[in-house]
Amino acid sequence: QSQGHEPQREESQTAHDNRDEEPEVFVVAEQMPEIIGGQRALYRNLVYPEAARRAGIEGRVIIQFIVDENGDVTDPKIARDIGAGTGEAAINAIRSVRFTPGVQRGRNVKVQMTLPVVFRLSD
Repeated sequence: QSQGHEPQREESQTAHDNRDEEPEVFVVAEQMPEIIGGQRALYRNLVYPEAARRAGIEGRVIIQFIVDENGDVTDPKIARDIGAGTGEAAINAIRSVRFTPGVQRGRNVKVQMTLPVVFRLSD
């Protein structure tokens, strides 16, 4: 009796493994990833580079990255930089926060995100 069930389980595992080999990356998901703790958590972890502060550099850095099925940030890239270390600082801040994973058809999926990070000097 148990022999009849064994091959069936192996087949479903194989099918599952094949499906997971190349996980699809979504640009839009039914439920998009969100920063746990919101924007406030991101900006709490943002370190304004001293060179940018001294040079009076302000503006918006755009970071592209993927939020994986666990809510972790992978493959962050600077899409738009304003210089003086701000791009790297924005990546470090994004890497330091966790996201709720994106959900599509009831399961967690990888989602490509683009996020602006604003550097503004206060007087």
